[in-house]
Amino acid sequence: VQLSATLGMRLPGIEVREATGALLTPPLAALHTVGFMVSLGFLPLAIIGWILMATSPTRQALHDMICGTVVINRPT
Repeated sequence: VQLSATLGMRLPGIEVREATGALLTPPLAALHTVGFMVSLGFLPLAIIGWILMATSPTRQALHDMICGTVVINRPT
C-alpha cells in the first residue's frame, strides 16, 4: 500500500499529490520533504510560502510550487 501522507497529515485527512492527482514518486516525495524543511529553516522562505498560501488561487506554498505538488483532502 502506497501512502502519500504522513501520520500528522492522515489525522486531518489530507495528503500530497502531484498536480495531476497522481501519487508522489519516492524521489518527488523526498524533494518535497527537503523543500519543506529548507523553507522552515529560513524564515524569509517560510514567510514567502505563507504569503503564497494566503494569496495564490491554488493555496500552494513555495516548495509546492517548485515541486509541482498540491495538498488535497484525502479521497475516501
